[in-house]
Amino acid sequence: MPARLSLEGIGTVTGVRKVELYVTIQAVTSKPIDEAPVLLQDAVIAAGYGPAGIDSKLSEAEIFFTAGPYAGGQARLTPSVCDGRWDIELVLLDRDAEPSSESRSHGSSSG
Repeated sequence: MPARLSLEGIGTVTGVRKVELYVTIQAVTSKPIDEAPVLLQDAVIAAGYGPAGIDSKLSEAEIFFTAGPYAGGQARLTPSVCDGRWDIELVLLDRDAEPSSESRSHGSSSG
């Protein structure tokens, strides 16, 4: 997980995976849908990301983040199979990751 990111008091982390420059955190929360997005946004901001907006509905929510001048990631809260719980999928740019030589070469042009 990114440094300083904690979901303590928000929910239980059920999985973390890292692919290239992104880390995906799976979690579940029993916080109400009108409270959980704000708590999650506050936790991600405390980890050094910037706020970029929240789109919240009665049945789900999306939260967007920045990492300096870049899109830093997003979180999505959707109803869990367990009543009164919400699944969280949080995808963040890992600011400490180094791009692989393959991903760097795809971004350059030689023409």
